[in-house]
Amino acid sequence: MPKSKMSPSALVSVFGVDIFSNDGNVILCKLCVKSFTEPTKFRIGQHIATKNHKDAVERSVRAFMNADIPLHKLSNAALKDFLEKYSSMKVPDQSTLRKNYAPLIHARVIDGIRQEIGSCKIYVSIDETTDSAGRSIANIVVGKLERTHLGKGHLLMCELLERCNATSIAQIFVKSMEFVWPEGVQHDRVLLFVTDAARYMVKAAKSLKILFPRLIHLTCIAHGLHRVAEEARTLFPKVDRLIASMKMVLLKSPCRIALFRERVELPLPPKPVLTRWGSWIKTAEYYAENFEILRNFVLEDLDEKDAGSIKEAKNLFLDETIRANLVAIASNLSDIPHCITALEEYGLSLERHSAPRKISQRLSCGLTPDLNAQ
Repeated sequence: MPKSKMSPSALVSVFGVDIFSNDGNVILCKLCVKSFTEPTKFRIGQHIATKNHKDAVERSVRAFMNADIPLHKLSNAALKDFLEKYSSMKVPDQSTLRKNYAPLIHARVIDGIRQEIGSCKIYVSIDETTDSAGRSIANIVVGKLERTHLGKGHLLMCELLERCNATSIAQIFVKSMEFVWPEGVQHDRVLLFVTDAARYMVKAAKSLKILFPRLIHLTCIAHGLHRVAEEARTLFPKVDRLIASMKMVLLKSPCRIALFRERVELPLPPKPVLTRWGSWIKTAEYYAENFEILRNFVLEDLDEKDAGSIKEAKNLFLDETIRANLVAIASNLSDIPHCITALEEYGLSLERHSAPRKISQRLSCGLTPDLNAQ
């Protein structure tokens, strides 16, 4: 018995009402604006596999992914209506895009990375961070090493770390290399491994040199400068207490903030952020440049009975060593935040790259005598 022909409405249900619509015996592809007067399952399936149909969807998905816009944003009714109105295309459901098109785009991007690397030597960089749920995530960046310059880095993988230790880092490193060379890892072409100076990273690099004999481990200079800044914070505890107490003085106190703006013609004191490298040095530099103005404001305009932080700030401003410590920090460490910012840029020149060495020379001969003021 011959198979019965599917009705247009049944075909629309099979292939998706978000992509196709029917008007009597005619089916319309909302993405390509192509109509089918005698639709069959075979013809509709062939059309979905055509390049024009796929490109129409892939361009939209690629634009969202390149702009770091999550695909679930397409579920927003206002955004969906806007796109459909001005693009004259029906926007598929975000689950359809995520399941059917995002993997294809990802595969093409990975193929592009492999083609760009070609037969060149490569560098690998791994850094660990946390996501919104507090889980440890390892980000793996790879790029080719040119004779004259460093090749562009590509984010290859983001892997969840069950445990953040040397073993897990080494395993992810090997896994990423298998991802780059699925037909066989080219061990002699991996020359540089860039990480921060964490102990588990150093340990992982040592173990990887067994598999990758030409591998050189390079720790991040910016991270090293950040550790210098953190060490300065421990060397000057009184300055750290002053910054913390002043932060509490102005924290969630509209009346004191208004008084500060009225009496002091300065922006509010910056607040150091633990994850923002060099921010504590910048804050100390602010206090060094405006010490007398801030000192007079605290001693003359604030009442220590209002809060314990005000009393502590007054006692610290009366300490004769505070000013000397702030001057020492501003004179010897003020270049660190600027140097960290410069090192975070891409394509840094050799002249600017020599800045950390100048800071090291200045620290070795200029900062030590000032520590006696503690």
